[in-house]
Amino acid sequence: MNKKALFITSILTVLLLGLAGILYYNHHITVAKVEKEVNEIYFNNKHDYINPNYSLEDLEKVKYDSRHIYGDHAKELQELIDRAIDKRKAIQFLNDSVLDDKPIIEGNQVNKDWVIEDGVSAEEVDKKKDRFNFDYSDKLVEDLKANYGLLQQVAQSNETIENKIDHLPEKFMIESLDKDLDAFNQVAKEISNYIDHTNKEGQADLFKKRLMDYALSVKEQTANQDGYSKSLGKLLKQDELASVLTGSPVDYRPLVAITFDDGPDDNVENAMDICEQYGIKATFFLQGNNTEKKPELAREIVKRGHHVANHSYDHPDFAKLTDKQILDQINRTQDIIKQATGVTPTLFRTPYGQDRARTTQLVAPLKPCYWNTTSRDWQLTDPDDIYDMIMKNMQHHSVILQHSRYTATTDALKKVIPELKKRGYVFVFPEQIPDIKTWNHN
Repeated sequence: MNKKALFITSILTVLLLGLAGILYYNHHITVAKVEKEVNEIYFNNKHDYINPNYSLEDLEKVKYDSRHIYGDHAKELQELIDRAIDKRKAIQFLNDSVLDDKPIIEGNQVNKDWVIEDGVSAEEVDKKKDRFNFDYSDKLVEDLKANYGLLQQVAQSNETIENKIDHLPEKFMIESLDKDLDAFNQVAKEISNYIDHTNKEGQADLFKKRLMDYALSVKEQTANQDGYSKSLGKLLKQDELASVLTGSPVDYRPLVAITFDDGPDDNVENAMDICEQYGIKATFFLQGNNTEKKPELAREIVKRGHHVANHSYDHPDFAKLTDKQILDQINRTQDIIKQATGVTPTLFRTPYGQDRARTTQLVAPLKPCYWNTTSRDWQLTDPDDIYDMIMKNMQHHSVILQHSRYTATTDALKKVIPELKKRGYVFVFPEQIPDIKTWNHN
């Protein structure tokens, strides 16, 4: 080989080595870049949950950046990118199928309280099943599959329920009563199964209307007959149906609501314990000043499933107050109760039951709630006397006025509740008793 050829060969070798070095360096830089991006895509080295800040477009760009890397490590990175893209598509479909304010999966957070978007059909959901056929498993994949399965069930249930409501009977026929009740009960159970994941208030209202029409038909056709109470009794003995019909024109059962005024007080937990011993809930009409002093007791009332209502700030006689003063008493107490419990009351009761009509006009849409059965526990100190007073005043539909701060009252309650149960009374909240609407007068 002459000198010239040797020189050229040497130059080419140097160039090739330089180019190889540059390519190796660039490859190393690209791998490092892709590796950094993959680490940003995932929350941890388990490579399951993905960063919500990475859109599908962002992930496709990372995949594009990885197209020229090679080697075993590169294959691992590319597989992680492909998995992230598949997961993002699955997440996107799930989140697009529910209300915007409650996405199912956001980063590494899984929301169990999602609500399906109106118009999402079972067919539309089923078409995406291949998107959830992952050939591997991790925590996110498990969450994706579980929520997709639940979404399928909710979408299918919505369509099934709508179809079944359309075919529910509207008119009562004695020969098909049991069959009709089974149909109503089945729909009621299906509605309750997925109620937390549906935005179907209209569906529930339609069911309630159909059930009410049927119940009224029972009442009309069996009025003044032995079959009336027997047929309605079957309706009202099924929990799902009874919950809809309680207090309605077809509810012939005796109803009672337990209420306490002026709390929260030091004896309120005792009152709740006694109520809960017998499986019932009460309504506590709270004063604003007492709630300020004992907010933890107000919270406990709500936590234990009882209702809270408004009983003014410091118990003045409303008949002696101006309109502005009444509004201040009620509005101030609304704010205090809401701050203490997280619940905004929907009912109010004026101190001493005074000035009912004027207050009702002033504080609408708050609803008035008074009583027709008194314990007179602010005068009577013997539990037996309080018990006798309540029993003497009981009516077919009763709202009982009591004060939980008196131990004599709670002692009497231990006799009152079992006796009322023995007499067939159904314990409800006062708003379930239609008669309270007629008591808004002094």
